[in-house]
Amino acid sequence: MVDIKRLQEICEKATLEKLTMEYGFEDFPASIINEDGEIVASELTNEDAEYLTAAANALPKALDEIERLRKALKLACSKLADYIDNPPTLENKDNIPETVAECWELYFSEKVRDEK
Repeated sequence: MVDIKRLQEICEKATLEKLTMEYGFEDFPASIINEDGEIVASELTNEDAEYLTAAANALPKALDEIERLRKALKLACSKLADYIDNPPTLENKDNIPETVAECWELYFSEKVRDEK
């Protein structure tokens, strides 16, 4: 599982804010530029610069969204457990959660993981 907290810490410590890229052409490679107009990465292909810029700019919001969705899943499973006393059948029987709500959370996580 992705360590969201660790990635958030990395984002918070980063000194780079919004990044942009300058496309390369012919003999000139692409570069990534910070808000101050300084080159922070160079000698890149256009595709790599575009990917790195998009990923770096999107990561903080994506991490927030993952955290929000995890909280929503936890809340939904807690509400479901209020109405259904029996836990679902789990594929991994080695590490059974203590509460019915946690069982439902694990159950749905397993189902989504299997759909990849």
